[in-house]
Amino acid sequence: MRARDSFAALIFTLCLTAPTNGLPVVRIARAGADHHSAATVASDTADYIRNCAIADMFAIVTGRVAQKATRNDDVRRFSQMVIDDHTAFQDALGATLKQAEFTMTLPSALDAPHVAMVQQLEDTAAANFDVSFMQQQIVTMQNALRVQASYAKSGRDLTLRRFASETIPKIEMHLALAQRIFQKLSPKTASTRR
Repeated sequence: MRARDSFAALIFTLCLTAPTNGLPVVRIARAGADHHSAATVASDTADYIRNCAIADMFAIVTGRVAQKATRNDDVRRFSQMVIDDHTAFQDALGATLKQAEFTMTLPSALDAPHVAMVQQLEDTAAANFDVSFMQQQIVTMQNALRVQASYAKSGRDLTLRRFASETIPKIEMHLALAQRIFQKLSPKTASTRR
């Protein structure tokens, strides 16, 4: 029980403290613009794009970890759905960036805080894995939902605002399903966390 609580606290802390400005200098080139005068992407937009890319990679990696570690059919189906949907999100983000003529380098690997969370999940004892995985998914989806909702409401780029708005319903569905599975796996813990 104590390990599960410390795991949840670590996940929550890492999600709140993960750096949001880790991208290298980001530039955009719009059609017809002189390449020498390309404007720098607004920091909120660069942060949003980076956070989306990292969140999708993290969801896919942790989904694959769950596919290998779980013996629970609900967790297995959920993790496969997360892998499929976040792969689709990655593809849609790439297409959106291309359509909006953004030229930037997306992160190609997870950042250190997310690598640490994956490692902690991989090191979780089999008896605690499903509950720990679902807790992690709930916290990270709540964070992703905040990022998407914030950018959808006040982001600078209209194309990315539309992308964020279109992504929100799937994340809400993932979050609701994760909470139901978590409650089913650990009813006593789930009822005290509401």
